[in-house]
Amino acid sequence: MAVKRYAKRFVATYHYTDPDSGQDEDIAFVANGRIMPLFKSLVGVELSKALEEYKESLCKVINKDRVEAIFKFDEAKTADDKLAVLTDNIDDFAAMMSTAMSVRSYGENDIDLIEAILLCARICALPTEDEGEALAIGREIIPDEIYQDPTFAFEILQLAINYESHAKKNSTR
Repeated sequence: MAVKRYAKRFVATYHYTDPDSGQDEDIAFVANGRIMPLFKSLVGVELSKALEEYKESLCKVINKDRVEAIFKFDEAKTADDKLAVLTDNIDDFAAMMSTAMSVRSYGENDIDLIEAILLCARICALPTEDEGEALAIGREIIPDEIYQDPTFAFEILQLAINYESHAKKNSTR
């Protein structure tokens, strides 16, 4: 069986340690061709529309300091470096995260943008035949720790934005 590989810029892995069992697990998140229809089926809105709303809301809180903080975060190579940037610019990232979280909720389960992207990227990393079961399980397929990690949330959001941009650029419309 051949293993499908995706460009590194569309894959993220979260190293999770189960607090009860102490067992380690690498949880994969992928942005691929399934993320857009999956996102729409989950929340009822196109991914590009949701990301556009997010970008518009960010414009309301962006200033020079915050742009510099985002640049430093993007340039940081390790998780420790990214955490240092977050810590040094906590007020700026808190304002941006607040804005990200205040973007309207979607669907009957009031799922927000970050949760929806996390779920979709996680489901895209699973074999296609497991998609239905993962959707039925819902939010619980991802440990709460991941939802609470702002560094990883931004990484997954960036993954979705990168893929959406890639898909637009390569579409044949």
